[in-house]
Amino acid sequence: MPFSGTATLQNDGTLLLRLRRGRDGKAIDDTLVYKTTDRGYDSVLRHLGPLRPGETRSFSPWKD
Repeated sequence: MPFSGTATLQNDGTLLLRLRRGRDGKAIDDTLVYKTTDRGYDSVLRHLGPLRPGETRSFSPWKD
């Protein structure tokens, strides 16, 4: 994940990643949606750490 931004866990378990900057520091404005059944969901959640429904947290870039 070469982006930084904020992650929000919705009540149904869906993760919304609001992308704000690329690894190069350039500003971006995009959103990734990970449903609980999506490939990569568990990996993203492990990187973010425990989240409660409705909670939003900042994240920084990480390697797969």
